[in-house]
Amino acid sequence: MVKLERLANHNSAELINIAGRQRMLSQRIAKNYAAKLWGISPGDAEIGLQQDLVKYTHRLNQLLDSPLNTPEINHNLRKALDHLNYANRSFTGEMQISEKRKIYVITGTTVLMLRNMNIITEQYAALLDSEGVIENSHSAN
Repeated sequence: MVKLERLANHNSAELINIAGRQRMLSQRIAKNYAAKLWGISPGDAEIGLQQDLVKYTHRLNQLLDSPLNTPEINHNLRKALDHLNYANRSFTGEMQISEKRKIYVITGTTVLMLRNMNIITEQYAALLDSEGVIENSHSAN
């Protein structure tokens, strides 16, 4: 994706890169939460979980602030924010359910985050393609 960003030299390519990384982060969030819950290196898992949540939130805000967003992209980004806020209720202890149930909530919610970010990544790629950046950069070679 970084190569695509440089090739395109365009903000929408950066957005594709960020959205694509969000997919990976959603799964690292789930992995770190599970490791913490199951006592697999709980200190490292907690640190990793918090770092990933900060990164995910920061990058999501970057995407939300983009002036290139279409109404459909903004709609899906707000869904991503809703999923993150729902998961955070479990991380902070605000969600009063059993630990056994929490793992289902977190893994289910992070899968939704992954799927939604996949759609957003595709939407940004379509935006880049519709602006003719990809075709123009290929014809220059």
